[in-house]
Amino acid sequence: MSNTACQCARRTTQAMKMHHPKRGDRRSVIVTPGYRSAPASRHHRRAPRPQGRNLDSHSGQRPSNMHTSPVCTSATVSPDLPAELISAIIEQLYYDEDGNPDRRALYACSLVSASWTGPAQRLLFHTARLHGPHALAFLHAIHPARPSGTRLGEHVRRLEVRIGTGPGSGSPTSPDATSLRPTEFLTLLDHCPRLYELILRAYNVHAFEEPLTRALGALASDPARTPLRALSLLRAGVQSPLLYQLLAVFPSVRFLRLGSEMAAPLPKSPASVALTELVLYRLPSPRILSWLLASSLSTLAILDLRDAPDVQLTEILAPHGPRLRSLRLLRYNARGAALIRLCPALEELVLFQLSTFLPLANLPQTLEHLSFRDFSWTSNPSLQTIIAAIETLPRLRLLTCDANAKQHDDFPALRRKCEKKGVALRTDALPIRTFEDAVPVKRFPRRKSISNFPLMNERVGAADQLMQS
Repeated sequence: MSNTACQCARRTTQAMKMHHPKRGDRRSVIVTPGYRSAPASRHHRRAPRPQGRNLDSHSGQRPSNMHTSPVCTSATVSPDLPAELISAIIEQLYYDEDGNPDRRALYACSLVSASWTGPAQRLLFHTARLHGPHALAFLHAIHPARPSGTRLGEHVRRLEVRIGTGPGSGSPTSPDATSLRPTEFLTLLDHCPRLYELILRAYNVHAFEEPLTRALGALASDPARTPLRALSLLRAGVQSPLLYQLLAVFPSVRFLRLGSEMAAPLPKSPASVALTELVLYRLPSPRILSWLLASSLSTLAILDLRDAPDVQLTEILAPHGPRLRSLRLLRYNARGAALIRLCPALEELVLFQLSTFLPLANLPQTLEHLSFRDFSWTSNPSLQTIIAAIETLPRLRLLTCDANAKQHDDFPALRRKCEKKGVALRTDALPIRTFEDAVPVKRFPRRKSISNFPLMNERVGAADQLMQS
């Protein structure tokens, strides 16, 4: 797209946003020809809300097209625009200020005119969170028997779904039901042939029955479908073999996130998945970790651990250390420091909690991005360890932290050190529970951005080439 078109898209996007003072009371208004917004009275005119922090492509923290909506006092936007410009406008509206899809804005865009409906629906259906009573309605919307069902199902790239019943899942017959039956789960996947990422929570589903497993395998082996690349199993029983079943069905998975403890007996064959990224909210046993990484020695590039590994787990991870490009640790302690020493080629190190006494010593000289958090519930008594580390990292170009760090007594000294060393300092790092886009990355930090969407579109294309490079 030309620079002129991009500037026009940005101006038009701003004209289409309305101020929303309270979360949950967002109003996305499409301004059509001849419409002029009613001016606020002198006594009731609201002050414009500060603009959201839109970072450049090198920051990688907040979504690059995230917005907070300013006051729209007067504007005229024609629905009869070139298709390229319509898509650019809608893409600018995709993320809200919290980094989530702004569905109200996207839905409003879909109602502007026929030429806007297609681009808006493409983004509306890109990510589907099937929580609540809308799960079955979504299934109905993408059913191939409906005139637009097949097309809408092909838009889906990311699915977040719950299966089973029990506490926390909602009763399937209640108005607030949140879970699908396993057979409905199969139907859902069948109707989403371009699915790239699956985020799954299982309630009281110990294992898939054999007929369902065979049906899932038939779907996964269909060459006309996009291979599933990212899998998050955030909830399952400790003794559940669901993970083993899913990885056997989807050996194409490259990005794996596990959110619960695992102690199920291992399959006879080692895992065949060649992982690019592994995220563990709970550390598995040494046998399970060895099984998970059996085919990933030459591919694992990103490792995210919410618990520091013990000596035995560190020994299992040691052969992967030389190839790791990014390491994320919840706490920096002696065990974390030992793991870092095994990773001489790190480009990114993310520490969610600094040590109160252990210095950041002997960090890899290859580091380009260093990140930390200053949580209010465990405030760091000093940032001197970060300040001292900056001096020792010749390739460091970016330091990121959360906004809370700006209140720290040492923050002015940290800013001065970054300015002196020519290191960019960002204070809007993503929250700890926010998922990054599960795509390959050329340069860290990885962005959460619509610019990653093309990597999720190809059946065998750009994403595969990046993972092999």
